[in-house]
Amino acid sequence: MRILKIIIIIVGIGLIVVGLIQAFVPETVFKLGPLEVEDQEGLSTETLILIGIGIAALIGGGLIKNK
Repeated sequence: MRILKIIIIIVGIGLIVVGLIQAFVPETVFKLGPLEVEDQEGLSTETLILIGIGIAALIGGGLIKNK
């Protein structure tokens, strides 16, 4: 159970990080020579779901009892 707890916590942290990266890191949309257009999505439904699942995984991993 201890290994499962560690894996769930790592997955939760990973989901939170991916959600935050998608929300706040600009993405290059178009690049033509010196001209570059970037777009920053912000908090969308997808990023909020990723962050929410990550938080739920952290809570779930914290509630698993060690045997």
